[in-house]
This record gives sequence, C-alpha cells and structure tokens, in this order.
Amino acid sequence: MSCVSFSGGISLNCENNIGGLTKVYLTDFDNIVNITEAGGTVSAIIMASASYFYEFEFNRNSATYTEDLVKDVAVGSALFTQTLSLTIPRRDVQKRNTLALLTQRDLAVIIKDSNGFYWYPGRTEGMYLSESTSTSGTAKADGSNYVITLVSEELERAPAVNPSIVNALIA
Repeated sequence: MSCVSFSGGISLNCENNIGGLTKVYLTDFDNIVNITEAGGTVSAIIMASASYFYEFEFNRNSATYTEDLVKDVAVGSALFTQTLSLTIPRRDVQKRNTLALLTQRDLAVIIKDSNGFYWYPGRTEGMYLSESTSTSGTAKADGSNYVITLVSEELERAPAVNPSIVNALIA
C-alpha cells in the first residue's frame, strides 16, 4: 500500500449497529481464479469450473470475526491478523470428516455480519485452520460441538463483497 494522505473524517450515523455473524461460506483457496476489487469492495469472483462456496451453519451468537492491526515501528511492518471463530453444534461423523479436510488446505472465506454486510477475509493468501476443538460438553444442557478458528495475515483489512454476486457463488 502506498503512502497516501487522507482527507476527511468519519461521521457517526444513526443506523443500528449489530454485532455477530449470520453466514460463513468456505471453499478451497485454489478454487478462486480471479477477483475484481476496487475501492475496498469485491465486485466479481471468478471460480474454477464446478467450484462453489459452501455454507457452514452455526447457531446464533456463536461466531465472531476480528481484525487486529499488528504493527512494528522498529522494522516498519504493519499487517492485519484476521481471525474467524465459529462453533458448529452437535458432533457427528459427517461434520468430523468435513472438518478434517479443512486442515489440509488454505481456504477462501466469505462472511456475512449481522448488519447485512459481506466481507472477504484472507483475500491475498487465504485463511487456514489454526485451531479446532471438539467437545462433548459436561452437562446435558451444554450440548456437544466443534469450535474452529481460521486465521490469515493480510496487508489490508478485508474488503467488502458486493451482495449481488454472493448467491451465484454458493452451492
């Protein structure tokens, strides 16, 4: 990113601001052939033939996405650590086998937040599965689940994704 002066500020709007995620879509990073991005928004994603993003479903209030600036002024580096964590309810063999495949590859990820915005973390190098926990719970009310964490390190914050392109990308 080049050194560019900024002008203007950030104004506070009156819209509702809701936390959390509502959708997570994953595919192999190698399935992405080309991305068109301008002004921080992805307007097109071209995928390899017969490739799609797949939805990973989760219960409400059990997924989070963060972007942390990691800057070292001594060496002049700055990057964003992007972290997606979601809890997938009810352990079973099919989910186990699907999650096992995630450990073997870099992933392209699209998330939808509770404000209705889509984001594309890991845009340059993809995201990777950095942690995966499977738990039976302790009490019956705890339930059983998988908790997975995907991470990427990028030079810029995740770009937005134009919502008009998302449905064509999903299986």
